[in-house]
Amino acid sequence: MQFENNVDYSDADEEYPCDAEHVPMQEVSFVREQDEQFEYRREENIRQSQTDDQNHDEVCTLDSDCDVSLRGTSKTFLGPNFRSSESLDVIRRIESVMESLIKSLDGFESILRGYFNPESREYGNESESARDAEEAFIRVARTNGDAKFYRNFDNIAQSRSFASICCVMSFVHQLLLSNRTTTTREVYYVFVTHFRNQRECDDVILDVAKVLGVSRRSLGLSASPKGWFCGCVEIIRRGTLPSGKDISGSIDGTALLSVQGLPITREWTERDESGRTEDGVEIRIASKLAKAILVIEKEGVYNRLSEERIFDRFPCILVTGKGFPDLATRALVSTLHRELKLPVIGLCDCNPYGVSVLAMYHCAGDRMGIDGMRRYTVPIRWLGLRPSEVAELKEELPETVFQKLTDLDYKRITSLLNSGNPFLTEEDEEEVRIMGDSGYKVELEALYWLGPDHMGDWVVEMLEEKCDYAFEQQLE
Repeated sequence: MQFENNVDYSDADEEYPCDAEHVPMQEVSFVREQDEQFEYRREENIRQSQTDDQNHDEVCTLDSDCDVSLRGTSKTFLGPNFRSSESLDVIRRIESVMESLIKSLDGFESILRGYFNPESREYGNESESARDAEEAFIRVARTNGDAKFYRNFDNIAQSRSFASICCVMSFVHQLLLSNRTTTTREVYYVFVTHFRNQRECDDVILDVAKVLGVSRRSLGLSASPKGWFCGCVEIIRRGTLPSGKDISGSIDGTALLSVQGLPITREWTERDESGRTEDGVEIRIASKLAKAILVIEKEGVYNRLSEERIFDRFPCILVTGKGFPDLATRALVSTLHRELKLPVIGLCDCNPYGVSVLAMYHCAGDRMGIDGMRRYTVPIRWLGLRPSEVAELKEELPETVFQKLTDLDYKRITSLLNSGNPFLTEEDEEEVRIMGDSGYKVELEALYWLGPDHMGDWVVEMLEEKCDYAFEQQLE
């Protein structure tokens, strides 16, 4: 029994156990429980779908007698008698996978594959009916086909990963049936005795999204707020939450209540092209003469530039994902770029890790399935800190700020040059090669050695010099 995937689990905190005693019996019995519950759940879904068709305009509250075995999930926005077509589609996909899995086990078959091909299959194709999608998925899941994801259940080392996928699918199935949403953090704590850490849980959630060919948001899961933004932008909200609370009003990105500015929440992944969220709240974005979106790798540098109110010296919007960005941060940057027609410029350490962070805004890769390829892609340009810029300052900086590149750094450099990511221009690739040839890396904070105001002055100078060029490049 196989799920195929290119996600590498080798960098987890410890290697996965390969002996049978580390595979709990409850993971093995999970499939048997699914077999017993499958027909009941399927009939229930059919009845529920029929009810939804009759009551799709009716907004209900969750019945206190409803049997929901989910701990701590966020409140239900719509009642159990209303589910979106997107949720119903995900439920059907999960049931199709489990049906195929059970039949494979029953028939002693060895292959079960999930399918996601970003070139030929894009979630939300309205021309394909839900039933056709279900049948197509079952057909693909039972054949070798053009599979992109596999886990071999016959391999004791991979059976743990296989069981993890089934556990998360079961949780998501219950979550969507009860019409609730929750965070990825809760998924980890529900299976805290199974997952070694949050990262392993997050990787499995990505696996599930790839198996089903949907986005993570479609699973009813979202990450806790991670990123921040501030600057020359105004966010205007109009509408009333299902709870009856009116949240109409506007927020000025330059009126900072703290150096962090505004948190980047999941509403940016829920907002559709018309500007409305799943709660029916309209979110509009107004630019206050901003000339660029400055994406900053590190929270510390972001806080310093925010505190200095650099956007008063050069009108811009500051954004940080605190390292590799989450979906909400990428969604916000993509929305700002698309609707305000502003160039996106990246600021990172002069090391391969920082460049990789900026590259993720351009393309997160097929590891994240639908969420990684076309969705939220922005043509970000690398402002600095670049090796050529460091070379100009080398005589002014102390030797202690120059750190030797590690073996992992060299691997990242090779990966960047061989990835084919259009984020890197020919000029950028040459900079990456210079970085590798120099043998050292430098953090942005090294600029403070030249004076407390040097960082802000340098960033403003670079923005004034390269903003127009970046805008022209992004129009091409």
